[in-house]
Amino acid sequence: MLDHPCSFLTRVACATTAFSFLFAVVAFAANPVPTVTAPVHPQAVVPGSGAFTLTVYGANFVSGAVVNWNGGPRSTTFVSARELQAKILAADVAKPTAGYITVTNPAPGGGPSSSSYAIVEVHTPTKTVAPGQPISYPLGGDLIWFLTTGDFYNHHRPDLLAGGGTGNVYLMESKGDGTFPHTSVVGHGYFVARCNWPKSLAVGDFNNDGKLDYLFSAGVPQQTASIQVRLGNGKGKFQTSWRFGKYQGCPDFAVGDFNGDGNLDFAAVGPDFGVQISWETGMEPSSRELRTT
Repeated sequence: MLDHPCSFLTRVACATTAFSFLFAVVAFAANPVPTVTAPVHPQAVVPGSGAFTLTVYGANFVSGAVVNWNGGPRSTTFVSARELQAKILAADVAKPTAGYITVTNPAPGGGPSSSSYAIVEVHTPTKTVAPGQPISYPLGGDLIWFLTTGDFYNHHRPDLLAGGGTGNVYLMESKGDGTFPHTSVVGHGYFVARCNWPKSLAVGDFNNDGKLDYLFSAGVPQQTASIQVRLGNGKGKFQTSWRFGKYQGCPDFAVGDFNGDGNLDFAAVGPDFGVQISWETGMEPSSRELRTT
């Protein structure tokens, strides 16, 4: 009597199927999104000093991860999930510049550390710091509540993203020389009602397409706020993907791959709830609230 599905001649086939299934699960496990935590070492070098080894620290690095210098991949040695070493070329530091350092994990999953980066300054050492004359960007007189950076044009330069008191979200495109000649409104409804501290604009690649997105608390005065994510196209344009939750206060944000599934998640905190962790699933996020007692 064959009372077991793997009895007799089917045993070999079942074993082969089980092995193949196990191999497929292991083979297609998604790599996490890497995170760079500044500072790198060294943080600054003298122009014309030649090639050197750069040590990059962070989290979620995997074998095959690559360090990028201003978007260009460099020969990389995997040390651990928290450390990489990269060969920086003499041509990279031949003249004064700034090296924009990111890390890319290989597929499946993985991708660039779009919401975290480090900077290597290439300049001659000085004993004093003398700031130059500031350049003002009035933005129509809007009161700016929060300012953050991100490469929203895939040009390997940090642009500026600002949330204003009128509810507008502004994107200021970097020219790479310290100026931002082009400003556009890329969002509306930035929530500023009943708040007594600045709110953040969280930046990251939330749909894993290699283009930087952002999320923010959206709403109007005297009504509840929701979390809105705006997906970028890498050319300074955005579209709303989804809205999530209802909040009486002003949520503040942090982003990271909190559950190790290769998708970028976010955490929110505000006066009317504890810490809320939301896991991105490729569609709408699931969440969990963590309250203090």
